Amino acid sequence: MKTRYAALAPVLAALLAGTPAAAATITSNVLDDYNGLNYDTNRTIFHGYTGTMSFEIAPDAVITGAFFEGTYGTEQMPYSTAGYAAAFDGYDVTVCVHLDPGCWGGRETDSHYLRTFSVALPDSMWSDLLDGASDLSLIQRGEGRIRLGSARLRIETAAPGNGAGAVPEPASWAMLLLGFGAAGMAMRSRRCTAVAFG
Repeated sequence: MKTRYAALAPVLAALLAGTPAAAATITSNVLDDYNGLNYDTNRTIFHGYTGTMSFEIAPDAVITGAFFEGTYGTEQMPYSTAGYAAAFDGYDVTVCVHLDPGCWGGRETDSHYLRTFSVALPDSMWSDLLDGASDLSLIQRGEGRIRLGSARLRIETAAPGNGAGAVPEPASWAMLLLGFGAAGMAMRSRRCTAVAFG
């Protein structure tokens, strides 16, 4: 009995698996390095519009992740940055907390030289990225200078309806039915042989 039903296992596995997702990674243009003015204050300072990050995204794509990436420090001032947030079309995302050792260090700290970062963007703003562009503004939250290098967006997408457990397309259904038919014929043939020669 176990051998008889073993022929159905591949067919059932294909039915349950669905079609694998068609994933893609999209990267925007890279903005010019930004070296802000030096502010000797801890109050919030709005630096305003810094640039537009553009990218090509398919009209029917589904965003599964979005990240703001770059470096703490620039080629001109490579060692650290003041605390700041990045604002994308009304959404604020903290990039560096002021005096956090991960993004702040003196010139004597070589380990901070152009340290890269990747900050996940909230899924609440993903739909706003479907138009293929996002304006960047900077909000300083600590004394010193904002030093932002190689700023860009990285977006992860998948084609709609192609995730795990998706309903198979008509061609897949046809293959599955053929598989069931072939398995059934094989089982029937074995039973008839057993009756004839048993």
